[in-house]
Parts: sequence; C-alpha cells; structure tokens
Amino acid sequence: MIRGIKWLAARKTELKLTRSFYGVCAVLFIVLTSGIFPISSRIYLQGQLVAVDSSTAYVPYSSYVEESIFPDTKYVQKGQVIAKLRSYEIEKDLNDARLKLATYNHQLNVIGFNQFMQDERVMLLE
Repeated sequence: MIRGIKWLAARKTELKLTRSFYGVCAVLFIVLTSGIFPISSRIYLQGQLVAVDSSTAYVPYSSYVEESIFPDTKYVQKGQVIAKLRSYEIEKDLNDARLKLATYNHQLNVIGFNQFMQDERVMLLE
C-alpha cells in the first residue's frame, strides 16, 4: 500500500515535470513565431538587408522586390522609397512621426515625416 502511494506520488511529479517542459517549449515556439522577433519583416534585395522593418523600405539600387511583401510593386528604381502606410497612421503621426530608413550597408537615416511625404519618390501602397 505504501509502495503504491510512493509510486503514485513519483508518477505525479514526473507528469508535472513533463507538462512543464512541454509548456516551456510551447511558449518558446509562440514567442519565436509571433513577431516579438520580427524575422519575416526584414526585406532582402539581392542578399542585402535594405529595410529595418516591413513598414518602410529604401532601395539603394534597381532590383526586384519580393512580391509577398509589396504585391503591387515588382520593380523599383534606384533611390526609390516605398512606404506601406494606412491613412489613419498618416493623420495620426503627421506632425511628429519619424520614419527609419536603412541603406544596403545598414546605416540608418531618420527623416521628418512631412519631408518624407513630399518626396516624389514615395509610393503609398494600400
């Protein structure tokens, strides 16, 4: 009887450890795939990292853009700026927003939002 109780207690502890292990694995999987680490938001053109996030992309030279990220733009010219913004974000951040742009050598430039919107190279994609 006592041996059975000890066995049952050991089995419950083993089950708790197994559940904890699976719980930790599930949390790690969710964290790694949920966008906390935005792996998929980086845009690569000819093997070069040219954007720090998926909302803006600066193209330092003529190249093809991944269609999954910018489905309406398949070919862009050198120096062209592509912005993927919604109208409410434009209205909300019109005065003080800053957009981070990255060139192919990973140097970041920050320009004023109004200056960015007045640039003739900007295309808004809905």
